[in-house]
Amino acid sequence: MLLARRSSFTGTFILERFLRLLPPLSSSAAMSSPDAALQKIEQARALIEDAKALIEEKGEAEKEILELKKKLADRERELRSKDRELQQKDQDLKRKDREIARKAELLEKSKQPIKTFIQKEIRQSYRAVAEAKQAHAQAPSKYTAGFVELAKGSHAEYEELFKRLASAAGIDYGALEIDLEGLESDVAVEGKAEIARPAVIRKATPREPLHASRYADRTKKLERRDSGTAVQ
Repeated sequence: MLLARRSSFTGTFILERFLRLLPPLSSSAAMSSPDAALQKIEQARALIEDAKALIEEKGEAEKEILELKKKLADRERELRSKDRELQQKDQDLKRKDREIARKAELLEKSKQPIKTFIQKEIRQSYRAVAEAKQAHAQAPSKYTAGFVELAKGSHAEYEELFKRLASAAGIDYGALEIDLEGLESDVAVEGKAEIARPAVIRKATPREPLHASRYADRTKKLERRDSGTAVQ
């Protein structure tokens, strides 16, 4: 646009100069001089050549402008196409995000039964250790101390097993919440209640002396020698 205006302005300026160089109609003296007329003609010819050159330049400039407009239009079409592609990719990404979120939710729901199972079993393992400790505290001996160590060993094995299970299921074992609140106190209360409960003593029947009841299972295995039956 700027080159076109410039070419038009330049052409107008040259024509104005050409008209100023032409002799006025009322000047007969100027027209009668051959040298002056030839000079004016040469000047006019030069101006015409300049005008032709400017017109050619104007044509070339217009061609360049058309080419630039074409390139600009092609570029705009390309940008619009890229923009549509970006919008499509953005929609695809959003769809994939929704799909990933849905699958993650399903995966988390599928993990919940495993989490519950691990939490329950680990709590029972802790309870077994607490019960062994409580039994040892009530009746200290090397046997009850052995039970405590056995319970601790079993708990360590269970914990390692459940860590592997959690890892295989994609569960963070360290993030699991094991409800141990009040576990030892509950075990202690249950232990005291067990001690306070009266022991059940089997009473002997009138036909069976009390001391004979201890050997009832043995006497059943024996037969009289005169019966001819061997001892089992």
